[in-house]
Amino acid sequence: MAAATVATVNGLFPAIDASVTTAQIQAMLDEAALSVGKTFGKWQEQAHALYAAHLIVTGGIGTHTPDTTSPAQLLKRTKLGPSEKEYHTPGADMSDELTSTVYGQRFLKLKNRAMRAYRAGTIGLLAWE
Repeated sequence: MAAATVATVNGLFPAIDASVTTAQIQAMLDEAALSVGKTFGKWQEQAHALYAAHLIVTGGIGTHTPDTTSPAQLLKRTKLGPSEKEYHTPGADMSDELTSTVYGQRFLKLKNRAMRAYRAGTIGLLAWE
């Protein structure tokens, strides 16, 4: 599978702030490549791009126009009486942190799909192959 490129990220996610430079996108792609391996199978390029987009937004490099929500402001639960609100604060758990952006959420869904395919034997590649 091919790794995602700057053009892939720009093409798939036009909502990412246009002020993000090619070098910044490439730096996040390089970092994302460390977490996205062959176990994603046919979805490897898409997973790579999604994770890079997530890193761009959470790293403070750029914003995304739709669903722009600070991780500290994600509503976790609300209670009607007596009135109470609790906001989500991402912790150290990677999957918890990934839920802080729409890109991270899509990455997790894709990861789950790839793992189901792997367990079913339709991906057959191990991370170290």
